[in-house]
Amino acid sequence: MQALHDRLHAAGVPIVKAPEDGPFGRMFTFVGPEGYAITTHEG
Repeated sequence: MQALHDRLHAAGVPIVKAPEDGPFGRMFTFVGPEGYAITTHEG
């Protein structure tokens, strides 16, 4: 999860919400190429 966040951030992908612990485990949100917010979960 953190490695994916770091790669996206380094590539200039907008990060909407930094990695944090949530109800379904660790998660973060970024903006995909189509402009939609994408939330990834690990847990």
